[in-house]
Amino acid sequence: MKIDKIKLKRSVNDLPQSCRDVIQLFKSCPDQVLLAELKNTITWNFGKSELYHWIDVLNRFDQILSECTQLPPENPLYEPENIYLVPDIADPQKRELVLQILSFTALLIENANARHTYYSMEHLIALLTSNDLDVVLASLNVIFVFSKRCHYISRLPTSQRNALTNRLVHLAESMGGKESGFGLCKLSKIHDMQHFPASATSVHFEFALQGASEDEFVDNNQTIQLDNLYNFTENPQQILQHVLKTYTISRQKQFHLLYRIQRAMHFPNFNKRCQCIEAQLMAKSILIYSAFVPDFIQTSVEQGLIEELVEQLEVDSDDDVIMKLKAACFRNLTALLQQEREPRSCPIINKIISALDCQNYYGILASLVRKIIKTMTEMNVLLYSQAFITTLFSFLYHMAINETSATALIASGHIEFLIQVISWKTDNPLNVSLVTRAVRVIDLLSTLDIQPTQAKSICDMLFERLEMEMKICRRDAPYELPAVNPKDPEVKGDNSPDKDGDNKSTESKDIVKVEPMDLEEPQCTVTPEQLQQHLLEMRQSNLQCLPQRSALIKSLLNFFKKAASDLFFPETLRNLCESPLLPHLKHIISNVEYYGPTLYLPATEIVTNHILNEPSHLTPLQMTGLPGVVLNSLLFKPVCY
Repeated sequence: MKIDKIKLKRSVNDLPQSCRDVIQLFKSCPDQVLLAELKNTITWNFGKSELYHWIDVLNRFDQILSECTQLPPENPLYEPENIYLVPDIADPQKRELVLQILSFTALLIENANARHTYYSMEHLIALLTSNDLDVVLASLNVIFVFSKRCHYISRLPTSQRNALTNRLVHLAESMGGKESGFGLCKLSKIHDMQHFPASATSVHFEFALQGASEDEFVDNNQTIQLDNLYNFTENPQQILQHVLKTYTISRQKQFHLLYRIQRAMHFPNFNKRCQCIEAQLMAKSILIYSAFVPDFIQTSVEQGLIEELVEQLEVDSDDDVIMKLKAACFRNLTALLQQEREPRSCPIINKIISALDCQNYYGILASLVRKIIKTMTEMNVLLYSQAFITTLFSFLYHMAINETSATALIASGHIEFLIQVISWKTDNPLNVSLVTRAVRVIDLLSTLDIQPTQAKSICDMLFERLEMEMKICRRDAPYELPAVNPKDPEVKGDNSPDKDGDNKSTESKDIVKVEPMDLEEPQCTVTPEQLQQHLLEMRQSNLQCLPQRSALIKSLLNFFKKAASDLFFPETLRNLCESPLLPHLKHIISNVEYYGPTLYLPATEIVTNHILNEPSHLTPLQMTGLPGVVLNSLLFKPVCY
């Protein structure tokens, strides 16, 4: 359904120029150009925005999805008759466009605020019945982002929520199990069909005929037997339609039968079988996050979900298909960690720690992390896909939140592993995001008892990383605000009083000296007029810090802000006047139009917290010029919000 701007509250936040350019392009370009641009958008480089600004783009996406789902006006998704089956997308270019739209939508939802503005959920629900597994997985990915990032899914209308739950429950059904003689690990390791029973490619479906009322049932059961489905020339939807001509099956069981037919037909094809498993794991993650089904988490854990996921992680294969399954396993484990409701007993967390042997240096988790980091930092090669490594680091982050699991990570040496990531010299935005996650994990682990030598090593490495990132930023924004008001009348160069008896500042307004740290460029010396010209150029060019680098610097600043009050860390952190952080704070506060509020606010918070905690340091701090830079940024720079 298209979004009506009139009914929504207008956003008051400024839109980054990079987002504005992309929106203008996406809403007006032809479909061929749109497809090419979407393919090139692999990571988010456009800054933070609200979904309200993307309404025109989302409405165009909605129109394209509507043409593919072909939902009639009465919207049969929620009618109590036969389920609506999405037709196949015959045009290959149209299919590719739909896949790229779903991929970009997931990226947009991940990096935008006000996610309640999204109104195309009925199309995502409809696409879950598609014969195309790529389309099903892409739709599940968008729904997964919603379930992980916000409460949008739980606030859907009852009809949509029930329709989504019906599909997810049956998608999450296991393809094998103990009763079938094969589990998740065997399904993803063995290609030869001779190792699987004939029932794997057949469907034995039992159901009870429903009577005139909902509570009245006919006294006999019906059985549907479909053998060797891989020999059928029809697709799963067509087979279901033939069955419905003979049998009267309730709407909810129609979903169950459709997905069972789909899995049995695709079973002999290893790649499609793995796609079915990936859809199963993604559906479980969504159900865990959304908590639609009561006791789903407890039931799944009791049936051995954690052990099955860990067994899949031990599969020795670097194939892309297997790595996607491993990433889905980590998403399930992360979802279980987030939904742990008993922080004291932590039964689920304890099971995960035990299954992964997290306390052991040679355990499953530590060995995997050590292997990835070693190849990444020493050979500058990503052993696995970016998506898998990002998912693994996200899992480590949620493990570090809980004290029990964080202690296990420290015991197995994860701090040393992550320090190697932080010291990894790379300016690739894709790799910078991994360093950001490593900093966040160390930030959480450092709240526990660590050795003073280890604390000093962490601080030195983080300062070195901040120095490296700021050096890159200074190439785009080399100037700083002076510590005095550039508009003040010219002052004398000494401390002697003038004829009126008033003291003048010892600093001259004519020259502002900026000393970038270890830059290849010469030392910058500019007049206030040149500084104003530079500000004008910055506003016109709309040059901004890369979102990935901005996130990394913010994580570093948050660490230093918290560590300043921790006695385990060096004294230099508690004395801002002597801290190596001081010149970086000046530069960030001086260039708010480049760094944005994301970094300006943490930088000023460090200054204010230091003054509140150490009021005796105010005079020495004023002599460094930092308070003057803060004042001038408030007076002469655009409002930061």
